[in-house]
Amino acid sequence: MKPYRMFGLALFLIFIGFLTAQVAHDIEFRLGGTDTSSLLIFNGNGDILQSVTGNAVFNFGYKDKDTYKRVGVFNFGNTSGLTGFFNVAGNEYADGLGRDINLIAESIDGGSNAGNVKLSGGVLWGGGYLADPATLNLEGGKNISGGGVGGDVLLYAGSGEDKAGDVKISAGNPNSDGEGGSVIISSGRGSSGGDQGDITLACGGDTRAGVGPGNVYIYGGYADGGGGSIILKPGESGAPQPTYGLVQVIGSGTYTGSWSHTSDLRYKKNITPVYSTLKSVMKLNPVNFDWKKEEFPEKNFSASKQTGLIAQEVREYFPELVSEDENGYLSIDYVKLAVVLLRTIQEQQEIINKQNSAISTITEKFNEIISTKMATK
Repeated sequence: MKPYRMFGLALFLIFIGFLTAQVAHDIEFRLGGTDTSSLLIFNGNGDILQSVTGNAVFNFGYKDKDTYKRVGVFNFGNTSGLTGFFNVAGNEYADGLGRDINLIAESIDGGSNAGNVKLSGGVLWGGGYLADPATLNLEGGKNISGGGVGGDVLLYAGSGEDKAGDVKISAGNPNSDGEGGSVIISSGRGSSGGDQGDITLACGGDTRAGVGPGNVYIYGGYADGGGGSIILKPGESGAPQPTYGLVQVIGSGTYTGSWSHTSDLRYKKNITPVYSTLKSVMKLNPVNFDWKKEEFPEKNFSASKQTGLIAQEVREYFPELVSEDENGYLSIDYVKLAVVLLRTIQEQQEIINKQNSAISTITEKFNEIISTKMATK
């Protein structure tokens, strides 16, 4: 063996022997522990065995220095405030632009399947109904000050020649007859006057010829006792008299089954009849029209000829049928308009009934006169 290799092997053995002699229980291997020492090797007593400068944190068997409580087995990044078994984190408050953490599976050239990225919460075995389920959290970085924006959480499926990958978010299933976990997707909260972030579910577009668009599916779960519900609940304002945002559907569509409007008496109070709609209904102006698609492309208006009413005209006579959005644009509740038209039909029928009654009275009088004249001849 060459002399320099012998010398290197001897140094390595001496270093290993030094480590073995110094380690009491665990070895902590840390990158970026302090401003001046960044690659540190500690023994279980907290003694530094080796140090090199750098800028990161990498821990095996990390223990809290005050309590010696184990808070992690594998840590990478500034994870001193985390208590998980496996932690990957950036600095809690970095100056300037926060750095990204990317989890990217291996791509392939040919072959069958590219690699997957799988994030799973721990499985809870036993423990009964009072045991807490494991939680999987994906959080973007927080922007504490400076007027910037919070970090995004982006979930992208991998591209493929025949079929792109899926993005699947599944909550945990119980091991016995307990309830399954929930999937909660929450946008970041704004602070210091900033707006809360949006939640967007979208399929990527592709302008190549012959490539069909992707779909967004939202399914309620199924069970022997019945199907699960899909609940769309707009946000509530924090005003003394809170108001809700709008559920907006941009574009046309179809539905199967039936839809109904909540109308149970137990939900209602201050009930009063609807009176005298005939004159107001007669002043409404049904029209045919085309949408201004070019001026409002974000609304995805239909290109076909439309039939309807003008909201400004309806609001003049039936303000309770018209709503206004945050930009001042008006909408008509055509379902409630059917109630107004029903009252109009009833009002017309009352007029018809009175007219029929009057006609009957006149007819009877006329018949009496004719009968009397015939009898006197």
